[in-house]
Amino acid sequence: MTFSRTLFLLLLPGLLFPQGLDTVRKETNLTRRAQRALEYAEREMARGQKIVREFGSKTELEAALAQVAEGAELALQSLRETGRPPRRLSRDYKRGELKTRDLLRKLEDLEKALSLDDRPVVDAIRTKVSRVHEDFLAGVMGQSTKR
Repeated sequence: MTFSRTLFLLLLPGLLFPQGLDTVRKETNLTRRAQRALEYAEREMARGQKIVREFGSKTELEAALAQVAEGAELALQSLRETGRPPRRLSRDYKRGELKTRDLLRKLEDLEKALSLDDRPVVDAIRTKVSRVHEDFLAGVMGQSTKR
């Protein structure tokens, strides 16, 4: 088999059966669950941006953004459930910190693109993701957080 066929066969299940947050929660490997939760949050963020670009409904946007926050929180919770200190999982905490920083930047851009009436929805989600980002950053910096 050629490389392109192999790559297509590996990516096919992800294209046919997109992962929901429930599927991510079923992952038994906690560090992999955290990584997949962040990937899910990124996909939902992209969906939210698409909704805004195409002038979609406000309820669809709220649902997508709620999934962004839930995915970021699940990632942090999964790493904490490992029972290992953040210094042992520094790569995973750094990945979480970088991904949540990117999500925060995209949320700010999204908030600027919305009308003044719709901005509080994004602001509430940005606050949740910011809290998760701070916890990831504290883990990277070696500080302990008990929340």
